[in-house]
Amino acid sequence: QDFSADPSILRAEEDAVVALTEAGQSLAITSRAEMIGLALMRSEAIASSFIEGLNTPPAQILRTELLRELDPQRSIERKPGAEIIGNMDALLGLTRQVTAGEPLTLDTILAVHRALMRYTPFAESSGRLRERQSWIGGLSPLHAKFVAPPASAVPDLIADLLAFVNGRALPAIATAAIATSTPLV
Repeated sequence: QDFSADPSILRAEEDAVVALTEAGQSLAITSRAEMIGLALMRSEAIASSFIEGLNTPPAQILRTELLRELDPQRSIERKPGAEIIGNMDALLGLTRQVTAGEPLTLDTILAVHRALMRYTPFAESSGRLRERQSWIGGLSPLHAKFVAPPASAVPDLIADLLAFVNGRALPAIATAAIATSTPLV
């Protein structure tokens, strides 16, 4: 017998499979605190992606994540939410690469940048310090929402940021708050 389901029912089914898959994997390998941390990182990745103008619905992000999980060799570059998944990968990668008490390095920052940019049109220039002016929003720096420091200043700014982050001048929470509000785009 032929069965034809309404597309909204098929999407709801996909959402349920993704949710169950994630819940099962999370419960099997993480503690409750780790699950909360992963949820917070996901929220942060989606929120910061929204600032960049990426506003893919969470259900579509989950679908794209599931595609990648089911077939890791399959490219998701052009799938909705792929750039946001790159953002989530970058955050998760950073938490796995940085060990308490160990200094943050330029190599770690560049590795995180590669993960962040993996599914973007700029993937080929990822993992290295930028060499051109950049901005967010608008067609030029004149109309941008944010204009980054000149490319020529980035190496010195990164060195200064690393010295600050790896120093012990302030409590860790204050250092993190200041470091994450430092725009180096």
